[in-house]
Amino acid sequence: MKVLPGLIMPKNALLADKEFCNNQYSYLNYDNRIFGTTACEGPDSAGVGVSNYHAYGFPCRADISNVANGTVAVYGSGSAMPFIYNDASACLNYYYNELDVLFNNEYGYHFWSPVFGFPDAFHLDPDNCNDTSVNNLGFRGPWLSVPRFGIDIGPMLINIDSYLSELAGDTSIRDLFSQYPPIAENLSEFDPIINFFDLNVLLEGPFNGTDMNTGINTENFLPLSQPYNSTPWNYTGTESIGTIPNDSIVDWILLELRETTGDASSATSDSVIAQKAVFLLKNGSAVDISGNSMPMFNLKIRDSLYVVVWHRNHLGIMSAYPLTESSGIYSHDFTTNENQAYSDTLSVKELIQGIWGMFAGDGNADGEINDADKINVWEMVAGEAGYFSGDFNMDTEVDNKDKDDIWVPNGGNGSQVPE
Repeated sequence: MKVLPGLIMPKNALLADKEFCNNQYSYLNYDNRIFGTTACEGPDSAGVGVSNYHAYGFPCRADISNVANGTVAVYGSGSAMPFIYNDASACLNYYYNELDVLFNNEYGYHFWSPVFGFPDAFHLDPDNCNDTSVNNLGFRGPWLSVPRFGIDIGPMLINIDSYLSELAGDTSIRDLFSQYPPIAENLSEFDPIINFFDLNVLLEGPFNGTDMNTGINTENFLPLSQPYNSTPWNYTGTESIGTIPNDSIVDWILLELRETTGDASSATSDSVIAQKAVFLLKNGSAVDISGNSMPMFNLKIRDSLYVVVWHRNHLGIMSAYPLTESSGIYSHDFTTNENQAYSDTLSVKELIQGIWGMFAGDGNADGEINDADKINVWEMVAGEAGYFSGDFNMDTEVDNKDKDDIWVPNGGNGSQVPE
């Protein structure tokens, strides 16, 4: 059964609610069959002429007026039918059979009404609960909500009908409702959209004429967590692994998606909709942290989509034109032509004839290859070995080859990614 947003509660939340209720047996209202702590009328509505509606729930709120005090919303368990059928049906059976008999025998009125159905909410022992706004009202017995709220009963009926209709192979009320074009159009805005990205890009530094060297990885200098959590990226993603997945990984790169209604020049930093740190393989493929799967983004694309690739000591680049999607996959190859990158040869460098890659040498990642990269980055760690931004050719050694072979010829170049 397809879960339509806004109509039913997630299974995990329902199980958490049931566990919470089971653990609160001291309130006398919650036992192994009763659950449903959600928004409903509270016992403090009695005798005051108004309906005091509270946001009871799991976890219970700090606001004392919303403390989980033993009040149960019947529709909270009834709406759970499509997700946790056994628990939900056991709860409703308890209400319909045992509680109805109890209320009729002890208090002379029914828990179930043949006209209006179940009450919106109830509390079996308000005088002995932990809520001071309720336990001093002198109920001397259980409390039942007088009003029946359609906004509460509706979801329960829809979900029960959905479950029974699916068992019988029939069309449910929910299906008929959701198929109505204006409703379907709005619901589609909430559908999870999974998009994969088939991206290829080469870094000049480790490029060896065929593919890219992986020395930083194979010599155990590659960090286990993404390195883009500082200035200028300030990326807050938590991508990390316990061990490097394979020997083909060159380094971490940061992917950034930009969406705009205009052309590439309008894909500025204000248009960023998502970022993700991923691995770059020696053949130029971007992969997720598993080391072998295409990066995935869960988002809905409405307008023109551009992809930006950032690296810690190479100039960032952006796709020259909007990415196209086929069967849920967006593809772009920066390596085949200078026209693949925004601003052409100002953005990418021809590494060998017909193969293009990102300019190396931007040690401080400010988007310019200049004296600051040599003085403040390369010179500060010259002679060291490890994972350093001054290691422009990424062979794990910070030495004259980085300065003479990379920084000198690339000086004066800058990133063309729109700011």
